[in-house]
This record gives sequence, C-alpha cells and structure tokens, in this order.
Amino acid sequence: QHLWRKGGGDVSGVETLLQTAVSRRGLSPFPGRLWVLVDRLLHAPPLDTHRANMASDVQRIIDAADFAARKHKNQRRKDPEKTPYINHPLGVSRILSHEAAITDVVVLQAALLHDTVEDTNTTLAEIEARFGEKVCSVVAEVTDDKALSKAERKELQIQHAPHCSHEAKLVKLADKLYNLRD
Repeated sequence: QHLWRKGGGDVSGVETLLQTAVSRRGLSPFPGRLWVLVDRLLHAPPLDTHRANMASDVQRIIDAADFAARKHKNQRRKDPEKTPYINHPLGVSRILSHEAAITDVVVLQAALLHDTVEDTNTTLAEIEARFGEKVCSVVAEVTDDKALSKAERKELQIQHAPHCSHEAKLVKLADKLYNLRD
C-alpha cells in the first residue's frame, strides 16, 4: 500500500519506484518470475475493496433485519409461547444461510423482509426505495394477497410456484420449512 500511494496509485509508477530502488542499491534486477509476481500483485484488486464489499453486504443484511424487526415489533407468532414474530424471518434467513449455504444478499434480505408487506403496513414501494428493485421483486413474488381467503391464497401459491424466480423459490421453500418445523 505504501508503494501504491508513493507511486501515485498507478501500476507504472510503482514499477518505476521498484526499478529505481533496485538500481540505487546496486542490486541485480529481479528475476523474471519475481517480476511476474510483482505484476500480479500490482494488478490485483486492493484487499480493502473485498473487505469493503463484505462490510457492505453485512450492512445490507443487518439493515433488512432491523427494518423487519421494527415493522414486526408488536407482532407475535401463533405458537403456544407467543414468540416474537421477528423470530420467523430470522429463522427463514438462517435456514437459507446455514442449511442451504445461500450467500446471495438479495435472497437473504428478501427472506428477512418476506412478510413485511403481507403482515404490516409496509408497501412494495417502501421496500424498493430502501432495498432496491431486485429485493422488492422477490418480496412481491412471495407476498400473498390477504384480501383472499386462506384457501384461495394457498391455491394461488401452488399455481404461481413454477413461474417464480429462483430467488423467490428459495425464500418460499425456507419459509415453508420453517413453518413445518415450528
């Protein structure tokens, strides 16, 4: 990183610095294979970029969890213990991440948000504005119309399932699995 900054954030600048340092010290030039390694290191993406992307992904998932928790804060599950409702979307996302090894941030966010439109006053426009079009699309695919009877909603789920995106199918399957276990 020091060489990168000193070389002006430019690969050729770093190469010039290295060559100058070698010649000033009276060292023999680097062997060809070492120059190949230096070249690969210089052209590799900075490590901080990967770390920043990971942090960004984690932040996006935490933001979705926080949003869902706030939206579901006064809701309880229908289980005998009347557990907080947020346990359900957290459990759905856990099934995806731990049991299905899903790392797609969009899928994990949609899992956390999948009941917000259906069971709270959240709108799809709000989901899209906060989490983007793709997350909104997946949430929309797994959201039932509560104006319909339970039987009608279940029938529509069966009819729509083959036409859903892969991401929506993952969320829906994890949702069903969580409910079966609960």
